[in-house]
Amino acid sequence: MAYSGIAKSSSFFNVFTYTGNGSSQAHTGLGFQPDLCVFKNRDEVNNWRWANSVRGTQKETYSDGNYAEATQAQGLTAFGTDGFTTGSNAGYNKNSIGYVSYHWKSGTTSGITTNGSTTITPTAYTFNQTSGCSIINYTGNGSAGAKVPHGLGVAPRLVIVKVLNTSNNWAVYLDDVDFGWFGSVNNALYLDSTSGATSDAWNYNTAPDATNFTLSGGNYGNVNGNNHLAYCFAQKPGFSRIGSYVGTGNSDGPFIYTGFRPAFVLTKRGDSTDWWGLSDNKTQSAGAGNDDSRKNWTPNTEDTGGTLAIDYFANGFKIKHSNGGQNDTGGAYAFVAFAANPFVADVGEGVPCLGN
Repeated sequence: MAYSGIAKSSSFFNVFTYTGNGSSQAHTGLGFQPDLCVFKNRDEVNNWRWANSVRGTQKETYSDGNYAEATQAQGLTAFGTDGFTTGSNAGYNKNSIGYVSYHWKSGTTSGITTNGSTTITPTAYTFNQTSGCSIINYTGNGSAGAKVPHGLGVAPRLVIVKVLNTSNNWAVYLDDVDFGWFGSVNNALYLDSTSGATSDAWNYNTAPDATNFTLSGGNYGNVNGNNHLAYCFAQKPGFSRIGSYVGTGNSDGPFIYTGFRPAFVLTKRGDSTDWWGLSDNKTQSAGAGNDDSRKNWTPNTEDTGGTLAIDYFANGFKIKHSNGGQNDTGGAYAFVAFAANPFVADVGEGVPCLGN
């Protein structure tokens, strides 16, 4: 049973939906001041837009392509204590258009731990050891084996790195996920690509430790003199889970234990070329409690109709379709999940947590 030290998951992660008004719009009720924000126009073909407090307002990157960082004056224009403000850009706030957004809190902006192995000092950062989330801005030095501090106090199980100056892929490392060709430390995925896992050693074939993550001298994470951004996530019982499962190929697919009722599930097949799949607890289909898994990160409109349904339970999720993107017979899949609420909170008398 997964006990959680986080009694209220929505104090650190939340899914937020809204309808645009075509002008500046303040959004409240998120539950915290966000540090990482991901936005999608649900009704139109439009990019997935990432913004964060480290780079500041009006800066954005697109996870559906290998684009360099851009400046968008009418994008995310302010971080609020209980939400955020969006301008009039169609990726954030077109009149009468529906939006979904995902938000993580980190918050600590000084005192990051380094050690004698650290070779790159971040230019800016924010981290939260309770929720296991950090955002690290650094300048690459081009040296294979370079080490960058992540601030989490334990080894992250998910690291996403994007070089900001140039058009390069989003490099993804997932700990303890072995897609069958090589050990988990050696696999690499790309957030902006449908390709399966490769042996590209952008992380120098070295797992992160409790202080640093490691980089090669290659294009994805350590271009000499270039600006980079890393998103690091540690697994926290009852709040986040990062792992893998094997597909069954039938419509009553596998159940994946998380130890909490999910609010967000991201999946990726690693042993073959296929799409990233994403579902959440706020954009449900008309089915009986089913959530559509949208084919992401593409700029397309949201998939609807329940054909890619995932059922959420108090302690995990179940794949309810046989599409190869999430449930091919014998397929190897990675997943990342964040909680709506823990199955049992390690507070008070440790009773099941029923709300968030």
